[in-house]
Order: sequence, then C-alpha cells, then structure tokens
Amino acid sequence: MQQLPVQDTVSIGEMFAVLKRRKLSMLAPMLLGVIITVALAFGLPSIYQSTATILIEQQEIPEQMVSSTVTGYAAERIQVLSQRILTTENLRNIVKKLDLHSGKSDGDGDYEMIETMRRNVVVEMVSAEVGDPGSKARQATIAFNISYESESPEAAEKVARELVSYYLKGNQQLRAEKAEGTSEFLADEASKLSQKITVLEQELAQYKERNVGKLPEMMGLNMSMLERTQKEVEDADRQIASLNDRKVILEDQLAQTNPFSGESPTARLRELETNYLRSAAQYSLEHPDMVKMRREIQLLTKQLGAVDSTDKVTRELNAARDELAKARREYGDDHPKVAALQRTVATLEDNLVTMANNINRTTAIEKPDNPQYLAVQGQLKTLALTMKSEVDLREKLREKLRLYEQRVEQTPQVEQEGLALRRDYDNAVKKYQELKGKQMVAELGQELEKGSRAERFSVVEPPRLPVLPIKPNRIGILLLGIALSFAGGIGSAAIAEFADTSVRGVKGMMRVMGAPPLAVVPMFKRSSKRDKYYKPKKSAA
Repeated sequence: MQQLPVQDTVSIGEMFAVLKRRKLSMLAPMLLGVIITVALAFGLPSIYQSTATILIEQQEIPEQMVSSTVTGYAAERIQVLSQRILTTENLRNIVKKLDLHSGKSDGDGDYEMIETMRRNVVVEMVSAEVGDPGSKARQATIAFNISYESESPEAAEKVARELVSYYLKGNQQLRAEKAEGTSEFLADEASKLSQKITVLEQELAQYKERNVGKLPEMMGLNMSMLERTQKEVEDADRQIASLNDRKVILEDQLAQTNPFSGESPTARLRELETNYLRSAAQYSLEHPDMVKMRREIQLLTKQLGAVDSTDKVTRELNAARDELAKARREYGDDHPKVAALQRTVATLEDNLVTMANNINRTTAIEKPDNPQYLAVQGQLKTLALTMKSEVDLREKLREKLRLYEQRVEQTPQVEQEGLALRRDYDNAVKKYQELKGKQMVAELGQELEKGSRAERFSVVEPPRLPVLPIKPNRIGILLLGIALSFAGGIGSAAIAEFADTSVRGVKGMMRVMGAPPLAVVPMFKRSSKRDKYYKPKKSAA
C-alpha cells in the first residue's frame, strides 16, 4: 500500500474541537484574570492632579541699556530652585500648614509622607523656538508647569498653590541673593584693588623720590646739561691754562725785578754782603776794606734787624767750586788759575765760618719798596685768587659732570624699574576701572531685582480643584486586563493541548501508523431526552 502524506495544517473544525476539549483549561485562567483586572480597575485609589503654569517673563528694561547679573539657562535655574524648594524642611512646613499628617505621631510617618510628596511633585518645562529673524531658531524655556498629585483633590490644589508660592518667592530671593552676592564680590575686589593701587602709588612716589634726576623723562635734560657742563669744564681748563701761562710770565718778571730801590738800607746791606763775600776771596778779614765793610754790615744789621745772608754766601761758594772744577778739567791742578781758585774756595769757607761766628746771619726783611715789583707782586696775588676760584669752579663742574654722567648711565636701569612699577600700576588701575564698571552694572542689576523689573515668574494658570482623576485609567485597565485574560486562557489551552500525547483523529492515526485508516466511524451525540446511547468518538479501523 502506498503511504499517503500527512497534512500538518489545522482546520477550523479541529481548532474548535481543541477549544471545546480544553474549555476548562482556558476558562479558569481567563476568569481569574478578569477577576484580578476588575479588582485592580475598581480597587486602585483615584489620583487627582492640580497643575499651575508659571510664565518666565523677561525684564522690562532692554538688556542693551541695563543687563542683569543673574545669567544662565532658565531650565537650569528652575532645577536649582526645585532642589532648594523641595527640601525636607519646606515640605514639612507645608504638611504642618495644610495639616496633611497621615495620622502617625512618630517621625517615620512624616518622613514617608514627605518622600511621597517629593515624588508626587512634577515640574515640566515648556519650551519654544526663539531667535532673531534670519538666524537659526533655538529651543528656549518660556514657562514651566508645577503639578502635584494626591488622592484628595483638595490636597492636590492646596499643595500646588503652596508650591507656586514657594517658587515665586524662591525665584525672587534666589535672584536677589545672586545679584547682591555679585555686587558684594565686585565691591570687595574693587576695595582690594584700591588698596593695592595705593601701595603701588606709594612705591611710585618712593621710586621717583629715590631717583630724582635719573628718571627717563629727565634724560633729555640730563644730556643737554651734560654737554653744557663738559663745555664749561673745557672752558675752565682753558682759563686755568691761560692763568698758569700768565703766572709763569709774572713770576719771571718778578724774579727779574728788584724788590727794593737802590737807596734803601736793605739794598745797601745786600750790596755790602755781596762785596764782603767777593772781597773775602781776595783779602783777609783784617784788611781795612774788609773791616770797614764788616762794621757797616753790623750797623745795618742792628738797624734792620735779622737778615739771613747765608744763602748768598753759599751760592758764591758753590759758584767758586764750580769754576775750580772747570779749571781743573781745562788746565790741570798745577795751573796758576787753579791755585787761585783753590785759595778763593778756602777763603770763602773760612769767611763763612767767621761770619757765622761773628755776624748774625738773619736780618729783618724790609717790605719791598720798588713800585714795579709791588705791581707785579699784586698781579700775582690777584692771579692766584683768580686761579683758585677757577680751580674750585672746575672741581665743582667736574663733580657736576660726574653727577650727570652717573644719571645718564643709571637712567636705563631706573627706567626698567619704573616700567615694571608703572606696568603693575596701570594694570591695577585698568582692572580697577573694569571692576568699578562691572560693580555699577551689578548695582543696577541689584536695583532691577529689588524693583522686580528683571526676569520674573508670573502665574498665568493658577492651580485649580481637579474634578476628574488622572489615574488610574479604569477603562484602559479593564480592556487591557480582559485582553490579557483571554490571551492567557488561550495560551493555557494551547499549552495543555500540546502537552497531551493522546492520539485523536485521522491525522493522529496517520502520524502514528504511517498509513491512512480503512474507515472512519463518526461520533454520535446523545440526545437530551435520556438517550441510552453515548456519544461515539471517531475511531480508526
């Protein structure tokens, strides 16, 4: 017999047969799911939500004229504000004010309620596209919604109103604190800079006082004074050189001029001394002429006082010795002239000893009386005073020249130090001016915040008493639960059917036997009128 292929497709009749056969496996989970769904849909408490919309209004005065010191994204500030408002202390104050206690007297109950309240607060941003015409639009937060969820609609409305009040006050307080903090910070920094500028000004003053005449702005004056002083020193040198030349001339003229006239006792005394010394080389001291001259010298000596003649006698003796040495070189020791000069030298030596013993060699010096000598002497004295004055002036000019040279040499160093001080001072002043400008802007911004003319929150939609709950969605829960229950029942029946290993129907026999049955006996139903026959089942022959 040829084996027939077994078809795995399930007909609609077979599907109904499976459902009929597994109706208990399907109905039990289905009924259980429906019961649970109904319990959840009608057993969950109703949650009401009260929502307020707060608009973020821009400042009244254009920002080009007065800018606020509170900057940043609105969404970020709202998040910061939420963290400051939804604190345990603020929420506990709301609970006490609205009498929202859960009935528990211990702190754990309040803590659980506060945590529940924090979870039930919903802050949602409202954004819109903003931007100048022609520029790329961007998303900006223009408002935000504050919602509170509660099982009681009255509690939801009251808590939402309290939260709105907290947000309004908190925003104003936060902006005022930021504006005041910015202004105080800038004021403190400006005060520190002002103190630093005062110190730098003192250092600059000390620097100028310490380097008087060496400052860079005095460089031109110092250079001109240096050149001028150099010329003055050169003029003084030329003047001193001219005076020295004049002095030499006058000294020569004075040396060649007899200080005394021929008729004066002093001149006579010197003449006698000269003749006496010359005669001493020819005559003895007892010669009448020598005795006469000696007596006259003694008389003049007593008349004039002490006049020293030793220098002249010495000069005569030295001159005689020089002539003797010259004669010896020319004529030899035996020449008569050499012998005569030897006697002259010996006589001058003896006479010098005698005069030293018998005559006072010092006589009073009489004031010169030669007018020509006195005139030259006066010129020398005047010249000496002029020269001293010129020398002193030259020393002063040289000292002045050294001073200007030192100033010119030290000016670059002084300039470098001054540039460092000036740079620090200018930077400090510039920063101080910038801070003062920012401080003025901050103070204007602070006034904006105080007058509520800066960016502020305004309630455009106050919280209202909710009429309908927002959750749970009972119809949705019912529909979803019923659908899941039916799906669960069908799934349970399918699992039971696939788990059953009984052989049913022609296809089952063919899968087991590998061949089709010879005949099929249909299944008969028992009638409702107490039929004695039972329902026959299909069986394969």
